[in-house]
Amino acid sequence: MSVYLNLNIPTITLCLASLLGVATFYFLKKNNTDDEEEENVEELEFVKVGKIEKLFIYPVKSMKGISVPYIECGKTGGSYKYMRDRSFMVVDRKTSLYIGAKKERKLTLIEPSLNYDSVTSSYILTLNCDNNKTFVTVNLNNVVRERKILTANVFNDGICEGYDCGDEVGDFIKDVLGSSADLRLMYHSESLFRQRHSVVGPEYCNTNVSKGPHEIKYQDDAPYNILTEESLVDLNKRLNGNGQMVIERFRPSIVVSGTKPYDEDYWRYVKIGSCFLDLLKPCTRCVQTTIDPTTGEKHPNNEPLRELRKYRLATGRIEKQYGKSPVFGMHVGIRNGGIIKVGDDVNVVYKKIAF
Repeated sequence: MSVYLNLNIPTITLCLASLLGVATFYFLKKNNTDDEEEENVEELEFVKVGKIEKLFIYPVKSMKGISVPYIECGKTGGSYKYMRDRSFMVVDRKTSLYIGAKKERKLTLIEPSLNYDSVTSSYILTLNCDNNKTFVTVNLNNVVRERKILTANVFNDGICEGYDCGDEVGDFIKDVLGSSADLRLMYHSESLFRQRHSVVGPEYCNTNVSKGPHEIKYQDDAPYNILTEESLVDLNKRLNGNGQMVIERFRPSIVVSGTKPYDEDYWRYVKIGSCFLDLLKPCTRCVQTTIDPTTGEKHPNNEPLRELRKYRLATGRIEKQYGKSPVFGMHVGIRNGGIIKVGDDVNVVYKKIAF
């Protein structure tokens, strides 16, 4: 039997919002289906632009990412062996709000791993900190069996449910962060309710990109994020001695090399092997990029955000939508799934203009 949080004002508000969100989801799905069916993506002309340089999985939202040799692309995000992208997140049980690195920078210092224990026939999540000096383990089979369900809100764009991973891991996270809040680790399950989805409105792009909706778990805006290595190289040149940024600051799923800087702005579709991806909308960057993922410290000069605002603010139809949030990388949805590997060729269909 499911065990839910006690109803409070935030929870009631979220539940009411979900009714509108579900209706919106199906309205947008119905109204966007015709546009997508008019075009057979497989018949379009794809151009090779480079190769996959790196792939990342982020099992726990805002915690350390894991560089992997391949990912299996599914509709709600990538997976590698037992790990699924953004299938866990930290929430404040009192407010039902997601807690990320923008609020708690030390989350970036916690390294997750997931393994199968053949002795107990269980999947075990481990969270490490301080080079394995401090760690905690969670038996996920027990978590699912106990079925203690949390309800949470991510950026006020929809509610989702997840299993409560228990007191021990909650206390571990509180100790690492030095927090007095009632923090819990929430585990995603396909069987539980989620309202969140990624939808692209007409204000985002001047071309007939896929408008969705695309399903997501605990990601911010889309199942995947793509960034070219050349864009990062250009940014580091512009920083001119004010610190060199590593790709991990931007938390991409797919890193492509061999292109021109910011070439990804002009991609409409991406084909990697048998996998077809939809470029949905530009990725806005926030204060999380100013946090060093190896130390958890914020850059003293607010870089790279300050530099990005000099030359990567949105223009045209999305200028009003994005305001002072610079764009760097692209949000990506999936059309046809498959396995993609480091070293695979990346082929794209171009748009005439970026946004």
